Amino acid sequence: MRTTMSILLMVLLMSGVAQAGPTVLPRTILEAEAEEPTIRMIREPALDVVASTVYDPRTTWRGYKIMDSDATVIPGLGLRYGDIVADVSGYMPTDSGHELSKRIDLLLAYLGTLEGFEYHIGYGYYMYPEGASPTSDNPNIQEAFATLAYPINILRPRMTMVYAWPDEDESDRSSGALYVGGVDIQVSDNLLGFAELAYNDGLNPFGPATEAESDWSYGLAGLMLDIDIGQNRILRPGIYHQIVFEESHNEEDDQTWFTVGLLRKF
Repeated sequence: MRTTMSILLMVLLMSGVAQAGPTVLPRTILEAEAEEPTIRMIREPALDVVASTVYDPRTTWRGYKIMDSDATVIPGLGLRYGDIVADVSGYMPTDSGHELSKRIDLLLAYLGTLEGFEYHIGYGYYMYPEGASPTSDNPNIQEAFATLAYPINILRPRMTMVYAWPDEDESDRSSGALYVGGVDIQVSDNLLGFAELAYNDGLNPFGPATEAESDWSYGLAGLMLDIDIGQNRILRPGIYHQIVFEESHNEEDDQTWFTVGLLRKF
């Protein structure tokens, strides 16, 4: 039986999930899970809502660091109705001088099961409300993604394929794909670990000035702990370590960092 933490991974992608964490659906979506932890349940669908705020000192998207500020505050709202999930998240730099980095992520996905496999398919739109960035006249990006997973006891091997393209044809950002293989580990009811490895096939969110080589991009591992603090609130600290394989994807050295989030279920 999967717990809320493991379902979190199934409903976390997108982070794409620029937030730190595994390449699955956004944190807020996963928490909107019914009492019986199965994707398909024999019951009338109900609307589940989860609000969250995350403090992240190293905000990444598909292996790229997308914020130059010292840290980012990420408020989010996740909705789930039956097998349909939606999420909106905002990325706000904590220090001045990075106004162009403000970003809004809009995500929509469908969750399902087939012969023991779990899958989700979805669409993401990543929007910079200021309308420009230092590296592009039109930084907005669209994305389609699909994840296939097969739970085995405490393990959940998974494979995600992502294809992203610029919002407009004349944008200087390139289209490309990303392939991410990983495994989620349900260490305990409230402790979740994961590890993943990504291959980048030309995906480049920063324009031709930083053209992306088609190569192994990064390896990422982490642990997330859920602490119930009452009144339907969960405190979620996390620790992550990323290894960079290709400098055209990320010029930084290998990094270890911590995050902390607060979630409220309604």
